Amino acid sequence: MTTQTTKTTSKLSVLGYVRISTSSQIENTSIALQKRTIRQYVKSRGWNLVDIYEDVSSGSNTNRPGFEEMAKRLESNGFSAVVVTKLDRFSRSILDSATFIKGLLAKDKALISISENVDTGSIQGRMFCNLLMVIAENERENIQMRMSNGREELLRQNKLPSSYVYGYTRDKSGDLSVVADEAKVIQEMFHLYLDLESLGAVSRVFKERGYRTRQDKSFSRQTIQNLLRQPLYCGKPMKWRDETFKTNAEKLVSAQCWNKVARLMDSRSRKIPSPV
Repeated sequence: MTTQTTKTTSKLSVLGYVRISTSSQIENTSIALQKRTIRQYVKSRGWNLVDIYEDVSSGSNTNRPGFEEMAKRLESNGFSAVVVTKLDRFSRSILDSATFIKGLLAKDKALISISENVDTGSIQGRMFCNLLMVIAENERENIQMRMSNGREELLRQNKLPSSYVYGYTRDKSGDLSVVADEAKVIQEMFHLYLDLESLGAVSRVFKERGYRTRQDKSFSRQTIQNLLRQPLYCGKPMKWRDETFKTNAEKLVSAQCWNKVARLMDSRSRKIPSPV
């Protein structure tokens, strides 16, 4: 499909796709504004906008429900293109974008970006799209670097990143406070492991009781093991990326309980006990 065909055919059926990040929802990338822009653009071309799919998610990969539904719907021969307001709303990954666009081209379909005036149905459009995707991925890496630097600065101040340890949250000053419901789960985890002596058994009990992690996932064996190995829970210095720092966090279990669990795990894994 050429750029000329895309812009002059009056009865094309297209889909729209919009996305905002989970970390920032500034006005000029809001869902409502993106949808309005797409509707106006498609209407001005005389095309048929069948549906608009949306996600509130990072653009670092395509594991997004709205994106996956859109891609599946686009497989139909009745659709000629997917329209986005900006390429970075579509994806910030060069590999994901290139793979998806290659699939579109194989089916004579196109990705159209309004603000950049990009239509991958043309050679020039594909070249410009590739350039913009490089810029988008570079920005994603810069964002990740800034976030990492922020975490490192908190560690230098002996303050913990807010979402790093289940059972605690970080206030505006960087100090830790207990999350009551999560603290009860941690305490139950320690006592259950001492009773059942099995990570798998604890995982099954937690699943039966409907306990979920902060990321709304089941507590796997590995997750439970990592949490049981966390010395912060008994008031000891915490290790993070080979760095040790003290906190003022309230302990959730006694040192005696933590040591019993550590010794039991060590005996079952035949590893040297971790010092407390």
